[in-house]
Amino acid sequence: MRVLLYSKPFWPMVGGVETYARLLAQGLAREKGYEVTVVTAAKGPSTPSPMLAANVRIVRAPGVPELWRIIRRSDVVMLAGPVLVPLALSLLARRPVVIEHHGYQACCPNGLLLFEPEQSVCPQRYLRGTSAYACAVTGKRWAHY
Repeated sequence: MRVLLYSKPFWPMVGGVETYARLLAQGLAREKGYEVTVVTAAKGPSTPSPMLAANVRIVRAPGVPELWRIIRRSDVVMLAGPVLVPLALSLLARRPVVIEHHGYQACCPNGLLLFEPEQSVCPQRYLRGTSAYACAVTGKRWAHY
């Protein structure tokens, strides 16, 4: 099976998403024997790290035509977080898509679960369906709306 794993951040960057994507690619390649291609916006070496399996290919900062070709060659597309261009291309190519997301952005406009005007733990206004406008305006995070 040919798996495309798209993760904006990736090795050699260090963090939660980077670690998750690396471990997932490694596990799918080593344990399942899948052919894994990691596509990332992160700069770094194109050669796999010793921590990755030999059949993990890394493609860094591809253009849309190259990303389209990679998606078309894949049997399944896994997205580490919500990324719109790879999602749209995958749907156009009619490839099965899995989106993995470990952030609060789905229930919190600032993604932190903090109520910015009071600098306190979120009172869950957004989850209750009431306005999170004050949080967005105070944090100047208009991109979320």
